[in-house]
This record gives sequence, C-alpha cells and structure tokens, in this order.
Amino acid sequence: MSELIAEVDRTDQPACWITAKLSDVSEIKSGGTPSTTKKEYWNGEIAWVNSGKLKDDLITEPSKFITKKGLENSAAKLFPKDTVVIALTGATTSKVGYLTFPSTTNQSVTGILPNDYFIPRYVFYALISEREQILKQKIGTAQHHINQKIVENILIPFPPLNEQKRIVAKIEELFSLIDLAVGVLTKTRFVIKQYKSSLLKSAFSGELTINFRKQNPNLNSNQLLDEINKNKKNQEKKLAKIPIPESKHGNHKIPSTWAWAYVGNICSILQYGTSEKANSDSSGIPVLRMGNILDGELIFEKLKYYPKNWDAKNDFLLEAGDVLFNRTNSAELVGKTAVFRDAFPDSVFASYLIRVKVFSQIILPTILSHYVNSPFGRMFIRSVVSQQVGQANVNGTKFSMMPIPLIPFDEQKILLDAIEMSFSVSNKISNELGEKLEYLNKLKQTILKQAFEGKLVPQDPNDEPAEILLQKIKQEKQKIISQSTKPRKKK
Repeated sequence: MSELIAEVDRTDQPACWITAKLSDVSEIKSGGTPSTTKKEYWNGEIAWVNSGKLKDDLITEPSKFITKKGLENSAAKLFPKDTVVIALTGATTSKVGYLTFPSTTNQSVTGILPNDYFIPRYVFYALISEREQILKQKIGTAQHHINQKIVENILIPFPPLNEQKRIVAKIEELFSLIDLAVGVLTKTRFVIKQYKSSLLKSAFSGELTINFRKQNPNLNSNQLLDEINKNKKNQEKKLAKIPIPESKHGNHKIPSTWAWAYVGNICSILQYGTSEKANSDSSGIPVLRMGNILDGELIFEKLKYYPKNWDAKNDFLLEAGDVLFNRTNSAELVGKTAVFRDAFPDSVFASYLIRVKVFSQIILPTILSHYVNSPFGRMFIRSVVSQQVGQANVNGTKFSMMPIPLIPFDEQKILLDAIEMSFSVSNKISNELGEKLEYLNKLKQTILKQAFEGKLVPQDPNDEPAEILLQKIKQEKQKIISQSTKPRKKK
C-alpha cells in the first residue's frame, strides 16, 4: 500500500483518511483535436469540449461535435459521464469542469475518469480547493501551463467512500445557500445600476431641475452659445470648424432654455494617449488605461508605469478636470468616461483613451462625463461605433460630433449636486453589496478548506477506512495488469 500513498501525508486530517495521488485512484487521460482541415471529422454526434468550457462548474453542453471518424483519427478520447476534467493551458489553467454527458475534449484538457472507488464530485471540489498548490507547479516560459503528469501527481486527501458522499452533500447544501444569497445581492446591484442610468436620463431631460428653472425663468444658454463662438480661436483647427448644431436633435427633448452643442464645440482639444510600452516598476510614472475607468470613476489599481525620466511625460500629463473617453474596448464598454480629479498626481494616459479639455466657463467636466455615460450618450456611441477585429471603436472625430445639451451654467451646478448626492448614496450601497459578495466568495473557499481537513462533517467509525479502499484499487489494478499480460492460447 505504501506505493499508493503520497510521500508527504497530512498530519491534520482524520486517522481514517489517507492522502493519495490522483493516478493512484483513477485512470487519467488527456484529449485531442481532430484535424480542422477535414470536414468529415466535424459536425457529427460525438460531443467535444475545449478548455474554455471549464469554469469550476457543471459542463452542460459541448463546445462542438465531432464524428466517429474524427475520434478514430485523432488523439481525442471519449470520456464517460461524471468525468472530472481539468484545464492544462490558457486563461483557464487549473480550472475544472464536471461532465454531465459523455464527451471528448481537446488536448488542453485532462480527464480524471470515474470508478467505483471514489465520488467524482468529491474530486471535483477537492481540485478547486487545491488550486493554489496546483498553480505552484506550473511550467513553461512563454505560456505557463500544467501537464498530465502534474495532474497525475496532484495530492488529494481521501476519506472513506461514505464520508466522501456526506462531504459532497454538505458542500452542495451550503453552496446552494450561498448562491441564493449571491443571486439576491447581484440582482440588487443591477437594480442600483439601472436606477443610476434612469437618474441620468432624467437629469439630461431637464426633469431634475424643473423647480430651479421655475425660480430662475430668465436663465438660458444664449451666453454659452456666445462663448462657443468666442472660443473658436482657442481650439484645434478641426474642432474650430465644427458648427453649432440645430435647435433640435432627434427624439431627445430638452427644456426651451437649454440649447444643443457638439462635444467638439465645448472643448479646446481632443488628444489621443500614448502608445509607448509600459512596465510594472511602481517607482515610475503611472499610466491610466481603459481598465482604470469603472462605473464612471477612475480607479488607481493594476497600474502600469513609464520610467521617471520619460521624455514625453509633459505631453500626456493629466490635469484636474481632464475628461478621459475610452475610444476602443468591447462593444459594451467602449465610450465609458471619467474625470481625472488629481487624486493621483503625475499620471499620464494610454492610447485607448482620449483626453478632453473642456472650456470650463461653458461646461463642467463632470457634467460632460455623466452625459457620455447616460442612456443618451450610450445611444449615440452605439450609432457610430465601428467593429475592428473583435473590438469596438469610436474615434475622436466621431466623438467630437456627439450632440450634448448646453445647460445654463448655474443650472449645471444644481444638476451636478443632485446627481452626485444620489450617486453617493447608490455607490455606498453598491460597494457594501460588493463587499458582501466578496465575503461570500471567500466563504466558499473556507467551506472547502474545512471539508478537506475533515472538519465539515463528522466521521463515522463504521465507515470502511480509506486505506482499505486503496488496497482494493491496488488489487483491481493488478488484476487488470495480469489479464493484459496473460499469454494468448495458440489456436
């Protein structure tokens, strides 16, 4: 039995448990991909799963289908239902899946085949719990990965078979309660997001400042229109040529005291960021990228940097009040916008962002940012976006032609106060919900840790010890080996 048990045992686990390599308890095989140039190998009736499907969850549908001919003429293997699969390479490295149907896989997936000596769902959860240890064994330089040999040598604590069943049942009972809570919290955050969007729609339709206009009937945007004409000499040539739009714009109705302008009318420059390659040396100059814009705010996390002596620094140095527009991203995220508030001084911006310097006597920077993020701004972005190799793009020329309501300056201040006050409360609630979601996620890891230390369910002295279970596996293996090596009778 000693050859079945890992050299390093776990002293904190119950006496009736043992630690074993996966290869000691299961047959382990890797998949393969039929030639994609052979049409007769694809679109058959045999399920085929790639590593992208492995997301620490049940696999309920295949990526594609292959034919019997494709199976026979490739390294693909048909894994039975209840096989636990683990990703070897790519973004999902060490992620696991649980086949709910017989399936083949690609070569980036290894399968741990089910048998009568362990509960597959137990191994599934154990591998999730052991991810940190698995990733420590990654190999390769260009692309880190694991291989079948590493999977075979993964150490798993094995309790008696009946206890495995009890552990799985308890994990799934607790996880279902957590998932229920996560669903409620996630839905609540979505409702908050919808509320914020609805608030911005009301804001830029004039509904939030109705009383202000009643109390100030003589205020209008004529003075701001005059300022636009005066400031043309202070604009880039392209922007100076942009005319002021007509008094009406589509179905977007605004109060009679407001006017219309284009983004290009209200700013002095639209500047693309730098495409210089950045590094991770945090002693340098922080570079804000598209990922640093989240929900209309700048977040200073996962930053990249340029050397302190970077000679182009002054050309891209951000100043308080600069508006950053994300010109290239996914279709859902392109156009997201935020204002730089000088909370992180000496920062520059990368090429997928456009810096907008507004005329501060015409529009407040945050008003522009909120409008671009509003349903009206998003509608315009969708109407002009272009798709390029899987990414969506709105260039500076298109962005400069976004129509925007020109609101009397004093009314802008009142409007901004109303938006910021509501957003402050909403963001606080959303952040608290986010913290709870993070806690629930960590709680799952705590449950798994307790489960595989033998602390989640009580041990039953009547259970057959895992040591005896592994002896049975050894005997079964020896039986298979002896049958395969037995000489054939001569005919």
